Amino acid sequence: MFDEDLRWQSVTSLPASIRLRHSRLAFLTPLAALGELPWRKSDAWNNRSQSQPERGSNAERLHRPEAHLRPSRKLPEVSRSREPDLASSFTLSEEREGEEAGRKRNKEVPLSRDCLSRSDVRMAQASPVLARPLVFLLVLGSTAWVGAEAGAAGLSGERKPNVVLILTDDQDVYLGGMTPLKKTNALIAEMGVTFSNAYVPSALCCPSRASILTGKYPHNHHVVNNTLEGNCSSKSWQKIQEPYTFPALLKSECGYQTFFAGKYLNEYGAEDAGGLGHVPPGWSFWYALEKNSKYYNYTLSVNGKARKHGANYSMDYLTDVLANMSLDFLEYKSSFEPFFMMIATPAPHSPWIAAPQYKKNFENVSAPRNNNFNIHGKDKHWLIRQAKTPMTNSSVQFLDDAFRKRWRTLLSVDDLIEKLVKKLQFQRELDNTYIFYTSDNGFHTGQFSLPIDKRQLYEFDIKVPLLVRGPGIKPNQINKMLVANIDLGPTILDIAGYDLNKTQMDGMSLLPLLRGEINKTWRSDVLVEYQGEGHNSSDPTCPSLGPGVTHCFPDCVCEDAYNNTYACVRTLSTKWNLQYCEFDDREVFVEVYNLTADPHQITNIAKTIDQEILEKMNYRLMMLQSCAEAMCRTPGVFDPGQEPWKCSRYLSRRWQRRREQWPLAPVLSLWNRQRIWTASCVFASVSSTEHDYVGTLHFLQSVNAGAPEGMPGPQKGEGVTGAGERLRRGRGRAAVHLLRRWDPRR
Repeated sequence: MFDEDLRWQSVTSLPASIRLRHSRLAFLTPLAALGELPWRKSDAWNNRSQSQPERGSNAERLHRPEAHLRPSRKLPEVSRSREPDLASSFTLSEEREGEEAGRKRNKEVPLSRDCLSRSDVRMAQASPVLARPLVFLLVLGSTAWVGAEAGAAGLSGERKPNVVLILTDDQDVYLGGMTPLKKTNALIAEMGVTFSNAYVPSALCCPSRASILTGKYPHNHHVVNNTLEGNCSSKSWQKIQEPYTFPALLKSECGYQTFFAGKYLNEYGAEDAGGLGHVPPGWSFWYALEKNSKYYNYTLSVNGKARKHGANYSMDYLTDVLANMSLDFLEYKSSFEPFFMMIATPAPHSPWIAAPQYKKNFENVSAPRNNNFNIHGKDKHWLIRQAKTPMTNSSVQFLDDAFRKRWRTLLSVDDLIEKLVKKLQFQRELDNTYIFYTSDNGFHTGQFSLPIDKRQLYEFDIKVPLLVRGPGIKPNQINKMLVANIDLGPTILDIAGYDLNKTQMDGMSLLPLLRGEINKTWRSDVLVEYQGEGHNSSDPTCPSLGPGVTHCFPDCVCEDAYNNTYACVRTLSTKWNLQYCEFDDREVFVEVYNLTADPHQITNIAKTIDQEILEKMNYRLMMLQSCAEAMCRTPGVFDPGQEPWKCSRYLSRRWQRRREQWPLAPVLSLWNRQRIWTASCVFASVSSTEHDYVGTLHFLQSVNAGAPEGMPGPQKGEGVTGAGERLRRGRGRAAVHLLRRWDPRR
């Protein structure tokens, strides 16, 4: 076992002139001061490694006792024979443009004062001697060894925490998606906190992953679906958003070493967007999957260079490959800097290929037959109503089989979690490491007779697991606060000590909740938005469905359409548990659900709910759709004292009377009209005095900013940008004239 005795043995085997530099106080010395010192493990460790049998299949490695302690299969890009220190031993210089490029890429980044924790500042201020560690070491010499051991142990606890983020693909929580993960539940959930109300701002892979990376709602990062046209890993995304993701800030501002392995964004690697040679800023080590999830026969970008994998389980099964790469990183990372790891597994995304040892598991499991299974969504949007009820027997058998296969793929993720936690524990890093586990979106299998997919606005598609363990988190906690994946970036930056006021993120830090603090001002609603994929053309196999449908099954049940565009506000407070959604396509449609009385969202109460509640929800939705940064974290309309929604009602009542006097009336849809009213009312609510129309137009222009570079803007009369363009032409005076007569006391 590689323990403290063996570490001391490896140090004492070095020449006396450099022995001190490998002492436990070496963490105080800058990496540059270490020079080109040869680092090697002890003879005992080498003998132990040689005594072990050669590594067999991934299955053998996963289930072999203490297999996580052994060096994993040698990666071609890692040279283990001549590396001078831990930090450079994982440099992929062979895969880059020579060793000089590798040294430049991994050059130590000076810490920004924005990222210094209080303990960092306190230690620097309290001990000027420690501020000059090299002088300190030379003065004390070898006689300081005994006392230094205790001092180093105490000071090492001041190092910034490490962070690990495990992201699965299409894993639900509504249908029991966490059930197969026994080890994960024991090692993360039972040792930390489970957020029972965690949501995604878009029920689709690419927009949701973009929200995790940027901490923004889709209307602010502009990734609207899984296509390049929808800004998924496009050049516009790379230029405008990637430099400001939280991993980029962790590396450049906080001095973290960062590691990514797995699925990035669905269109990553597309030739039109830089191919696999593009490595996003902020990543020290990059092992990204080309495009969408696969288990075999895929290509990885290894720090910008393509590497193909085949169909050999022991060498190529992606979930296990990600596990091996993660263990290699932990073994060869620098011990002088904190680290951030993001591991994005393919499971349980299609094509649902399980590891060989798990292909017979869950033979008697079927998709849950809950109350909304295989029923017609008669009072829902047209895309849901087109599903055929009841489903055919072959369709039910297909989704049952898919459900079992999804669970089987997750068993390899469970093994990955176990190995990762054990490795962190073996390296004595576990107590200083936060581990986050979540998914990019949920999934459905037969709900409202929709066979299998995501994309929809219902709980089964927008609710995800979120488990966290780490320093200061009490075990076995259930937190019912409303959270979203836009909170992950701010939380991780907060853990690193970064000043969140310097970001442009919409989310909130979960760190106070993780510590068990009670926050009475926490948010009561989140935004969910989606823009459909496809084009305005008919599917020749399903002509009866009309133009624009996509993701269709053989029986002409389709999961998406080009105009399947909606936005929802999900409200959860001590009094209310509601969801309000509007569709902005060829059919103006509203869906409202009371999830306390109707948790499966069977009955749309849009026509029966109290009109005042409807107006409040409408106002809040439109406000969130135009929000950015701190405005996205304002109190909801059901919080005490929040009544600016009445302004929107006032304008809507006067709409007909002023229709002829407002040039926008003939061309603006109800959606755009309401956006304009809401933006005007938001502007009015932050001012106690009457304002002129110039100020309002300036505000609306900022709200309705144009599409980012490289993205097509909306057509005439479409979307919020179209409304903003008309306002820029000076056609909003009538709305402001109405606003002048608005009295908030009415």
